[in-house]
Order: sequence, then C-alpha cells, then structure tokens
Amino acid sequence: MSALKSDVSTLKGDVSALKGEQRRQGDALVTVADSITKLADAMARLDERQRKQGEDIAELKGRVSQLPNIWQLAGLIFAIFGAAFVLIRFAGGH
Repeated sequence: MSALKSDVSTLKGDVSALKGEQRRQGDALVTVADSITKLADAMARLDERQRKQGEDIAELKGRVSQLPNIWQLAGLIFAIFGAAFVLIRFAGGH
C-alpha cells in the first residue's frame, strides 16, 4: 500500500509539472500570436511604402523617357555651332 501511495504521489507531482509546462507553453503561444500580429502590421506598412515607391519609380521613368537621346543632343549642338558660324561669317562687319 505504501508503494501505491508513493506512486500516486509521484504521479500527482508529474501531473502538476505537466500543468505548469502547459501554462508556460500557453504563455509562449500568446507571445507568438502577439509577434505575428505585430509582424502583420509591419508588413502592411511595408506594403504601403512599396506601393508609394512604385508610384515614384513610375513617375521617374516617365520623366526619363522625355529626356532627349544622344542623337538629338548632338543635333542641337551641331545646329548651335552652325548658327554661330553663319552669324560670324555673314553678320560680321569687315
């Protein structure tokens, strides 16, 4: 009978230890759930920032596409030199 009481006492100790472990795991799950909620909020903010950056990049691409290319710039420079030559050559009062 004494051995049975000892075994029951040991089992009670094991059950209370398991209950304590279960509480700790429950607390850990609550902490994980809070972390997941915070992570979801951070991802939502990042998504908004990424959308705004996408709009900014689209605007920059639109502006860059309006810039003249190298041939247009070369033509402009050639035209300016040509106009300067014509002015110097024919407008000079020699």
